[in-house]
Amino acid sequence: MAARNPLDIPEILFLVGKYIPLWHFNPPGTLYAFQPRDMLSCTQVSRLFRITMLPILWYIVDENIMTTVPIDIIRKYTPYIRIHLNYGLRSDFPTDNRPFCTELIHLSFAEKVEKDHHVELIKSNPGLKNLKGSFSSDFSTHYGDTFENLKELEDFQCILDRGDNTSYQQFFRPIAPTLRTMKLLAKSTTLNLDGLVFPKLKELTVDLFNEHEARILLQGSPNLESLTSSHFYSNKLIRVIKTGACPALKSLKVGMNDQDQDGVAEMLEGRVGFQSLELSFGKFSGRLTAAISHHASSLTHLSLYKMRYGVMWGPSDSQHLHQILGTCGQLKDVVLGLVIDVIKVLMTADHWKNPNALERLSMGTMGALESYIDRKTDEYVNGWRLPTGIMSRAHNIKFLKAIFEAAEGFSCLRTITMDGVVYEKARPTTAGW
Repeated sequence: MAARNPLDIPEILFLVGKYIPLWHFNPPGTLYAFQPRDMLSCTQVSRLFRITMLPILWYIVDENIMTTVPIDIIRKYTPYIRIHLNYGLRSDFPTDNRPFCTELIHLSFAEKVEKDHHVELIKSNPGLKNLKGSFSSDFSTHYGDTFENLKELEDFQCILDRGDNTSYQQFFRPIAPTLRTMKLLAKSTTLNLDGLVFPKLKELTVDLFNEHEARILLQGSPNLESLTSSHFYSNKLIRVIKTGACPALKSLKVGMNDQDQDGVAEMLEGRVGFQSLELSFGKFSGRLTAAISHHASSLTHLSLYKMRYGVMWGPSDSQHLHQILGTCGQLKDVVLGLVIDVIKVLMTADHWKNPNALERLSMGTMGALESYIDRKTDEYVNGWRLPTGIMSRAHNIKFLKAIFEAAEGFSCLRTITMDGVVYEKARPTTAGW
């Protein structure tokens, strides 16, 4: 019996199809465009290829990218759509005649969620796992039961307008038991979330005006592991955490003014086991430096930024930075803002407790960037691959050689990002990688 071609097996063909890109670079600019040339060719190979590939081709509809696809075509393949992004962005889609999906798992709105057809769409997709939108005060007041059928929602990103605050209790209650990640910007001074518990919530990005609401939210999230907040509101959250809320917290991303540093330091001193810290502030203090070092045995990701854009890490910061790097021996991923004298301040292995743990390093530099070019083939400097493709950019070769020579002191370092440009170390061709 002849061996069967693996591509005749739908399950294998489907897995292959998932690797065929739908989004291609748009040459006139830097935005992606919906240009599924390869996938369209695949659908024409055979009946099996067409049946297998169509659900992949129409799995995602993004109104920001699919700007020229006729509405009738999208409507024809609506049964295949599982992710609809930027709903409402295309003005040529009439409100009363838009493609209507009923099997979505991911939905994001580009327009404010405040109309009957928005509510109908959400209610018609009980299998939603991800939902993103800006919800008007009318929505929170008049459509409070919209989420009653969302029993599988795991990720919720929302902006809540001012309005009838008593309605937010009903707004969140149906989805609180299942949420794992949430991003919440509340323009209202109060949300009235008393009594709500988010037992599965692991990641929270939140900006709240009211410390009482922050206390209710954090105390109702006993398994929260990651917390992010802007510097305008982080002091309220830190005060709540200091009371013992969020005992499982392992990751913190906050900004702070100089007067808030002691509060953040005190909170860090009272906890153990932080694995990730992303902090932005005005200047180092000895107490904050010691508080970060307090988590030396567990800290694997560290990101430090100056509060003011364009302000660089200079010689006056080196002592504090070297104390942290010389204490934290588990660091795998380090991100810094603008750095003066990168090699002296950051890429001298002797400053690190364990330089061989580092895998990824990112920073801003004063290194000279070349003009944008179209680099079609791979090019390497000291074994590090330069960016390729349309509108690619790289630093001055002399500067790069100095950086990559210093990187030899970090045996596991595989990715260096400078000024947003990513350099990757080439994999060796012999055994022993």
